[in-house]
Amino acid sequence: MIRPRSGDLIFATLILVRGTEVTAVSFGFTARSPRAVELSFVPEGWELPVEALITHPVAPTSQERASLRDAQLGFAAEWAAGREGVFFVVGDLNATPWSWAFRRLMTTTELRNSQAGFGLQASFPANASVLLRVPIDHLLYSGALGVRDRVLGPRMGSDHFPLIVDLVLLP
Repeated sequence: MIRPRSGDLIFATLILVRGTEVTAVSFGFTARSPRAVELSFVPEGWELPVEALITHPVAPTSQERASLRDAQLGFAAEWAAGREGVFFVVGDLNATPWSWAFRRLMTTTELRNSQAGFGLQASFPANASVLLRVPIDHLLYSGALGVRDRVLGPRMGSDHFPLIVDLVLLP
């Protein structure tokens, strides 16, 4: 569906997959809910299913919203801790890699940061100088996966640059 942008939040994460058996589970999108969707799919040529948690915690613009964001990242950590095999967490996490909330997510799970080895790749805000941008869009993945490539795409009308990550299944 295409609609004009309003003052309401528009959240979209596009995952391009060639495959079958796609299922989705929503965990809700109110400020006090996890604001996440779980996708399960089998990419073309893979024998193992992949699970993805697509999430967009609220921006920490106040103490209350920072607490909500931290709780939403805590939900992502619990989700990841309950998984085995091939999975990843992706989205605008509204947290830099140096923030307490992000570091806690990384230390309480076995997730790996797709940014490692690819430079800073600051994705927000897209209309600012590279020196004023921050990396708050992330893809965190399980040890069963590897990253072939990770780049920021061109500006496409959003206040974020698109994050493009090419994942591979490790032998």
